[in-house]
Amino acid sequence: MISANILHRLGCFIQVWFLLSAAMVSAEVVQIGNIMTRPEVYHLRDVQLQGVATHVQALPPTFMSKFGTMCYGAYTFLLGDETGSIVVEVPSMCGRSQEAVTIIAENQNVSVAVRIGAPGYYTGSGIVPPGEVKSTTRAIALREPIVQDR
Repeated sequence: MISANILHRLGCFIQVWFLLSAAMVSAEVVQIGNIMTRPEVYHLRDVQLQGVATHVQALPPTFMSKFGTMCYGAYTFLLGDETGSIVVEVPSMCGRSQEAVTIIAENQNVSVAVRIGAPGYYTGSGIVPPGEVKSTTRAIALREPIVQDR
């Protein structure tokens, strides 16, 4: 008979293994060309992208009335690898000073975790108009991009 202690340890080991394997899968770098060729496969999936950032464009700060604070640091950039390129949207950071937000520089090699949005109809947040059609594949940064050494 297997003791409860051994079963507990085995269960903990399986949970840890599952979490580590999920983290390793999500850290796999996806080629941009694969996403642009079949965006519906990656729709609402979190993936890791790597490439050279160009066309870095800072966006103006916004006021978040819900929290009564300014949100700084939103910007977009074109991320390219050897297979293609995609525009990455980096959301603003609320509650931080403008000086605390770092925006990447032109031609830096970066790695960024993004959520992919395939072209299609989006219902929006219940505000009129009720939705909109997005005609391009979107990559929304989940965290700040990390500058890589060349």
